Amino acid sequence: MGHLDRLKDHDVLNDRYLEQYRRDSGVLRDELVYLHSNLRLLSQLRQFPVSLFEAPQALFWFLIKNLTTECALICCRVWKDKPKRALTLNRLAKWLTERAIRPQYRDELTARLESARVPDSVESTIDSLRSVRHASIAHLDYQGIGALKSSPQPVSFQELRAAGEALGAFFNALSFGSQQLFVVVQFYSQDDAWFEGDLGYVLDRIALGSSWFTAPEKHPAFWRVLRQRLDAEQLREINGVRTRHGLPPLG
Repeated sequence: MGHLDRLKDHDVLNDRYLEQYRRDSGVLRDELVYLHSNLRLLSQLRQFPVSLFEAPQALFWFLIKNLTTECALICCRVWKDKPKRALTLNRLAKWLTERAIRPQYRDELTARLESARVPDSVESTIDSLRSVRHASIAHLDYQGIGALKSSPQPVSFQELRAAGEALGAFFNALSFGSQQLFVVVQFYSQDDAWFEGDLGYVLDRIALGSSWFTAPEKHPAFWRVLRQRLDAEQLREINGVRTRHGLPPLG
């Protein structure tokens, strides 16, 4: 643990900049909470077997699209937004090291920021997100939209999540005396399972109402026909729901 990890912001920052630091870092922290919470919800929606449990597919498509769009916007605006007065992690880091930090802690903070430097792969991901933002989110660029439609998915969910983790780590390098958990507590799950948290409760109720879940007891003859259409992964998902609700697993 470095020296800065044992100190609070009022110990390492010049008094005249303390209020501004708390305000600006609080705004960026909130943005990262939105980002990581959205990523958590996206992970659950992507994991949930929509067709197996007869969920409303159009609803899931819209939720995934809107959450992905919001994640892209947050990544772009907290990292390298172009307007000169825009608050970004980069600008907060520059301001801290050049003006706000007490001189005796400047070298340690600089070294800490270097160790938390956002990887080139994440920089590339955010550049791709910025292209998508300019072409089809913030604006509707005719040529840009055409290029996006004719090319593969510009950013995968795994790349988006890696960007969120890297931005969170960089923010923590700008924090003093504490490490942040960037997710709403009601959404948090240590094992990233789709059935955990508030959204997990809703998804679990969708699974409970599906014919796949109720058929073995209510319609055994029908179930024998349905069973032949299930692969091992689908059966595992059904048995996961059954065992969580006190029913025996199916063979």
